[in-house]
Amino acid sequence: MDEQLLVLGNGFDLNVGLKSSFEDYFNQRFPNMEDKSNDVNQRELIEFSEYNMWDIIVRFVRNYQGGVRLNNWSDLEKLLFDVMCSTDENSNNPLLKYDLIDMLCKVNERRNRESLEPDWKEPEQEDYIFKQIIRKAFVTQFKLFYPMMDGNYSYSDMGRIMATILLKELNKMEMDFSRYLSKQVQLSSNYQFNSKILLEKLTGNSNLEKTNILSFNYTNPFTENNIENYRLIHGNLSDKNIIFGLGIDSIYHGNEDTISKFYSRFSKQSRVMDGLFKNKTQKLKKWHFDNKKTNQIIFFGHSFSEADYFYFQALFDSINLYSSNTELIFVYSVYDKEIASEIENTYRDSIEAMLISYGKSFDNQTHGRNLIQKLILENRLLVRCME
Repeated sequence: MDEQLLVLGNGFDLNVGLKSSFEDYFNQRFPNMEDKSNDVNQRELIEFSEYNMWDIIVRFVRNYQGGVRLNNWSDLEKLLFDVMCSTDENSNNPLLKYDLIDMLCKVNERRNRESLEPDWKEPEQEDYIFKQIIRKAFVTQFKLFYPMMDGNYSYSDMGRIMATILLKELNKMEMDFSRYLSKQVQLSSNYQFNSKILLEKLTGNSNLEKTNILSFNYTNPFTENNIENYRLIHGNLSDKNIIFGLGIDSIYHGNEDTISKFYSRFSKQSRVMDGLFKNKTQKLKKWHFDNKKTNQIIFFGHSFSEADYFYFQALFDSINLYSSNTELIFVYSVYDKEIASEIENTYRDSIEAMLISYGKSFDNQTHGRNLIQKLILENRLLVRCME
């Protein structure tokens, strides 16, 4: 019997009414950013434990973003990459122009050595964001950052310690978002029902018990709807183990000798592996994917971020996409009719970019280049708009 695999992204939760986008989360975290008289001040950001280092970085980028969007979770993943793995001298954003560790070393070297707490004699606006990062590291991760205070350290020392601090601070953001999203689910009285209706629309089947689901979300509307064969690959709210991270290819972009050494633990692959070691009582989930029987893979709610390309590559490899009969069905919704063309163009470009990237992994590059044409010719690449 042929089977379907449903692959879900955050657009699923948004479609059923959850305020689960990065923009939703950050706007509630800092609701008064536009009102300077009621906004959180810099001292509070640095000293209050409820705020983390990534709050400071994201706020800075949003205030001086220069074209960098921060609406979706894929935008956060892009920011993680930009901050840690990319230098662009043409960037409009001061934070994205430099090697982060190199700048932190230079700024920390200029620190007033007579003061225990990080303090500088030059004007505050000079290298502002790097000073804030150092101050936050001093306050929230003092034991880790203390070796940097004596001034006898190398670039490698700063890279190793700051990477550890940045990851610990990212853990704080993950926990805070977990609390936020749990509350959103509790506030949505129709969440389970709306999810059931949407799943039925996507699969074309009112009997969901045999539905196979691979979800990139942290929410679980499946158990209540009698779906057993599902997998939440980035953690779930009930276990409080959700992860944010980078694609493994992003980590090794650029100078592998330095960047990969500092930031390899930020890859989603590494983060998932960490979870396997931390959860000593883990049980095998009832997740079954029969690559030989799967005749349809239905995608919904994805932005197809580069950080997730390695998942799609593994999935397509497992079904031998080029030579199989499996159909790829991409379903999208027009959530704003005024920008319908923009939504469709963005979605088309994302699908094309993901499949082109996958084609580049082929040993036979001729097959890689004609993958999309082959799927279209065989009527195995379908796009549907869900009304």
